[in-house]
Amino acid sequence: MYDNEKWKKYNELTKNSPPRQMVVKAVELFGDFVGNAIDIGSGAGNDSIYLINYNWNVLAVDKSSNGFDNIKNNLSNEQKIKFSSKQITFEELDVLPKCDLINSSFSIPFCQPAYFNKFLDVIKNSISVNGRFAGNFFGKNDGWSKSDQMSFCSIEDVRNIFSDFEVEFIEEKEYDGKTAAGNDKHWNIINLVARKK
Repeated sequence: MYDNEKWKKYNELTKNSPPRQMVVKAVELFGDFVGNAIDIGSGAGNDSIYLINYNWNVLAVDKSSNGFDNIKNNLSNEQKIKFSSKQITFEELDVLPKCDLINSSFSIPFCQPAYFNKFLDVIKNSISVNGRFAGNFFGKNDGWSKSDQMSFCSIEDVRNIFSDFEVEFIEEKEYDGKTAAGNDKHWNIINLVARKK
C-alpha cells in the first residue's frame, strides 16, 4: 500500500499548512507545561514545527523521511536540538519512548486493520500519566471506508479505545469536501484530545 511518491506529493502540498486544531488545543490545555512530544505520521511536519516553536522536544515518526527535511529547514540551529526523527511504518512500530504528548493528525486511519489495536496500544502505553493524546480518526461513513487497507471507527469505538483516559474534547464531523490533492471526498472525522489518568 505504501506509495512514496504519493506521500512525497502530499507533503509538498501541505508543507505550508497551519498546525492542526487538535494539537493546538492540546498545547492550550497544557498551559505553561512543556515536555516531550511524539508526532505520529508527521507528514510535512507542520505540527512538529508548531510544537518545537512552543519549546517542546519532538520525535517525528513517519514511514516517509521526506517531511523531516522540511521540519529541519524551518527550525533555527538552537531549535534543531529539540528535534529527532524515526522512519518506520505504523505496522512495524512495537514501542515508543515515554512522552507527555502524542499527536497524530489525520494519520492513524492509514494503519492497516490487522495492526490497528497493537498500534493504538503502543501509542497509549507511551503516554505518561497526565500526558495527552491529540488526533483524529476516520468514521464509518468516511468516503474511503471501503478500503481494506485502512482503519475506521465509530465515535463509540474511540471512546472505548480511550476508556482509561479523561476525554477533554471529542467531536464528530461529516461533510463533503476536498483532499489535499483537490479531489472530492466525503469526510467523516472524529477529533479527540484525551488526558491519561
